[in-house]
Amino acid sequence: MFLSISLLSILAANFVFAGHPIIEASEKKCIDCQMLLNGTKSAIEEATELTEKFVEEAVKNECDRLKSVFAEICECLEKKVFEELFKWIISEEQKMDVKRGCEHIRFCPHTK
Repeated sequence: MFLSISLLSILAANFVFAGHPIIEASEKKCIDCQMLLNGTKSAIEEATELTEKFVEEAVKNECDRLKSVFAEICECLEKKVFEELFKWIISEEQKMDVKRGCEHIRFCPHTK
């Protein structure tokens, strides 16, 4: 009986603490995404002819410029992310709130 309780306690503790690295990773991705989009914000907001290709190139250029900082997040970027980001930027009339942008492409949790 004591052994069963001890095993359950150990499993419960592992379950509780196992979540922390995931939370930290999510927070890191969220912060990195915001920093990445912040680096592209002025170019995107000032673009006279905004296209999906322009958004993709602006983000990729920022990824290349700071590869070591954004390596994890830049590896996650794919065509669908750029499509969604472009649509969102257009819907926001080219005014970028970087946190909301990262929420929209699911690198940050949605806030109410």
